[in-house]
Amino acid sequence: VQENLDSQVTKGSVSGNPIKGYTLSDIAIATDGEEVLSAERITAKVSILAFLTGGAPVSMVEIEGFKSDVDKINRLIPKIKPGEGEGELPLQKVRITDSTFGSQWATLQIRNVLLAFSDDVIKTDLDLVVDDLPVKGELDVSMDKEALAVRKMDIKIGDGSLSGSGGILPELSMEVKAANLNIPQLIDFWPKADPALYKGTVSTEFTVKGTWQDPDISGNVDYLGQFLSGIPIERAVARWRYHSYRLDVAGLDMRLFGFPLAGSLAFVFDPAASPRMLVDLKGAAADLEALAKVSKKLEGLSGTLDKFSVHLEGDVQKPQGQISFAAGKLGYKGYAVTDTSIDARIKDGNIAITGKSVFEGAPLAFGGNVSNFMTKPAVNISGTLRSLSLGKMGTLVPAIKEMKASGNVNSDYKLTGGFPDLVVAGKLWSDKLSAMDYTLTNVSTFFDYNMKADTLSFSDLKAGFNQAALSGKGKISSLATDKRSGDIQIQAGNLDSAFFAAFYPPISEYKLKGRMTVEAHVRGALANPAMTVSLSSPSLSVMDSVGFTNLRAGTEIAGITAGIPSELDLEIAADAASVAGVVLQSPKVGINKKDKVIAIKEGKAVMGGGNLAASGTVTMAEPTEKTSLDIAVKASNVNLEKITQKGGKPLPASGIVTSDAKVSGTLENPKIAVEASAPFVAAAGMTVDNVKARIAGNMEKLSIEELSGKVGEGSITVTGNLKPVPFAADLAVNGQNLDIKQLTSRFEKLKPFNITGVMDLVFNGHFEKGKNSGNGKATSPSVRFMGINFTNIVLPVELVDDKLVSSNGTASLYGGKVKN
Repeated sequence: VQENLDSQVTKGSVSGNPIKGYTLSDIAIATDGEEVLSAERITAKVSILAFLTGGAPVSMVEIEGFKSDVDKINRLIPKIKPGEGEGELPLQKVRITDSTFGSQWATLQIRNVLLAFSDDVIKTDLDLVVDDLPVKGELDVSMDKEALAVRKMDIKIGDGSLSGSGGILPELSMEVKAANLNIPQLIDFWPKADPALYKGTVSTEFTVKGTWQDPDISGNVDYLGQFLSGIPIERAVARWRYHSYRLDVAGLDMRLFGFPLAGSLAFVFDPAASPRMLVDLKGAAADLEALAKVSKKLEGLSGTLDKFSVHLEGDVQKPQGQISFAAGKLGYKGYAVTDTSIDARIKDGNIAITGKSVFEGAPLAFGGNVSNFMTKPAVNISGTLRSLSLGKMGTLVPAIKEMKASGNVNSDYKLTGGFPDLVVAGKLWSDKLSAMDYTLTNVSTFFDYNMKADTLSFSDLKAGFNQAALSGKGKISSLATDKRSGDIQIQAGNLDSAFFAAFYPPISEYKLKGRMTVEAHVRGALANPAMTVSLSSPSLSVMDSVGFTNLRAGTEIAGITAGIPSELDLEIAADAASVAGVVLQSPKVGINKKDKVIAIKEGKAVMGGGNLAASGTVTMAEPTEKTSLDIAVKASNVNLEKITQKGGKPLPASGIVTSDAKVSGTLENPKIAVEASAPFVAAAGMTVDNVKARIAGNMEKLSIEELSGKVGEGSITVTGNLKPVPFAADLAVNGQNLDIKQLTSRFEKLKPFNITGVMDLVFNGHFEKGKNSGNGKATSPSVRFMGINFTNIVLPVELVDDKLVSSNGTASLYGGKVKN
């Protein structure tokens, strides 16, 4: 062996005998001082019978733990010297087990290879693993002097197969047929190529020429799969050739991105450099409706793709080139897409993309970059959309149809980030949008949608609704699922009763007057969210009888899907309120609504420097005027002189009053009952002490059941009726033995006259803003005036507006008569 191979052979040990055979361990062959192959054990079994009958004396050679590679064998092959003569090999079979044979492309794990020698034919049974790819089958090779040929090859490679025949040495001359070979597993044999960029199978018939060191392989190919080098390719048929680490594909007919294309491909797998590629493909008149029948992903498409081209070249990981397509008229699920063109320029692993189209009459344009698209794509694309009709989107987005949405939408948008972290952000606006019979005008908002988080955020929302100004911001999570949740804040300003009546018609019965602002904070699952609502108004009146200044109201609603909930807590406060023409300061009311009953949890206000406290219930009814009332109001230490009427005018009275009032009946004509007391009350210039009052009636007429007081040692009573709104009263005053000085103590102009004495008084008057009137007379046996004593006095009196005057009075003065 050393002589024939011109190499050095070393061995560890030899055991055995001529009868049973021999076993050699730790064998190695070195050429030019370098080991080219080795084996852990070689066993030769001898056949005495074959030897005696003239057959091969060695029945089996078993090689275990063989190790070598292509480069080492290539160094050994030129040293093989042909033997003399044509004699048969002196052995019958060779079995190789648990061995390894490597190359720059792959490593062969030899599980069990059996070679059977018969004349000049070697029959081989193979059981190998090439990297992770199992290879099993039969291979028959003939050896004739210097020639080596494959007579039969029938090998299963993974799920594929390989068959053929032809010459191997001294040169390659074979015809081979391969079927259903797994491309990622084949690509994995080439260094620096990424198998993850390939998915599919290939079948081919080819011829092999040249030498083992420089093979020349050509034939036909039929591919079926999903992508090659990261490019979506569904199928392809072509002629091909592999030579000098280069694969060329010509006459290619394929489907790329679902489109039929023709052209050529080239791939270079030079071990000393990164894999390179050249792709030049063109397509035209692609019938999208026909393609839709092939792939469910394209269902709903129609029209014709007029032009499509791909030109890529350079490093497989970072090719350069351009992908373009154009279509005059396309369709998708009944929607028309016209004048479409997209151009993508690829360089250094990045894509610069521009495009335009018209979708249902709405111009659409975009442009930007996709960086690192082969490894970790990052998108940065901006675009515009103009005049997209929502009414036409009902088929594509069923919710639009359900909401009866209409109007034209415009948008400037930007796509950024990588997959699946893509973010779409921008601005959306419309002159007019309608939904569910409501119309919004001048709508605009900024938006931000994160695809991975499935979260839509919007800010600076603005719109008009029935002369109301809407604004807002918020976030919706799990947008693409049935578990949508939100955190949304909406503010509506410049609202009037018509705004609320559009949503809740019965509110018009409350006769709201004034402008209001409403803020709503919606949060939680949008199928049944919770909502905090607050209302404010600088000036608001209700039922023409109650007015508020700087009103503030708020409530918390647990679920809003069923409209106004049956149970509700509401807090109401204001800087001031006007009730029946009387101004209350800092009113605050807390109420609880349960079904149709509204209970006053807390009611308080300041009036005339004193305090008001309210409690009771309101039971709602239809129509609103039939709402029933049961309310109690307690007033303590109310200074009449500090009470102001609507418009700022003070009440024409003074005194410190404590009272209890009850309101019952219905809202259209409530019943009122008041009991009050005061140390004194001054009105129309007269002062009365120890005042007690009991009044009952309704808003049209309140009857004075009791109103009495003391003036000095005398007494005074008042009877009559009054109307709260607008305030008016008809009163009859009857006084006996009244102390004149005390009675007139509020008349500042009379104090210098030092009037003393007692008198009786009868007076009937009408009290009304700007229309005060009345008359009566005062009589006295004796009155001292500026030190002068008058007797038998009869003094008629008359109230004109805010002035009390007297004329045609008579009195006796020192035996004479006096008249005024």
